[in-house]
Amino acid sequence: MAQKRRSDLYGRPYRERRIEVIAASGGVCLLCGEPMRLDLPGTHPDGPTLEHIIPVSRGGHPTDRRNQAASHLRCNRARGDMLLSEMPRQSRRSRSW
Repeated sequence: MAQKRRSDLYGRPYRERRIEVIAASGGVCLLCGEPMRLDLPGTHPDGPTLEHIIPVSRGGHPTDRRNQAASHLRCNRARGDMLLSEMPRQSRRSRSW
């Protein structure tokens, strides 16, 4: 496996991808299914952040689009480095269509 560079995690490609992923999400959090406040910065608990579906610490690639989704900062922090399958069911709600 190729070594992940620091620029992959924090550089320009990451910032550009973050904007694309959040826009493609329709403003809905992957983890809780609730709308995100897109007017808030990613440092606010209800603000949008880039969620890695397979955490980087567990081998997920930091810039692969298939490994990225949008979530609230609070949901992202609560998940930590768990896989989606390891999360308690009540933490993951589905949107009603």
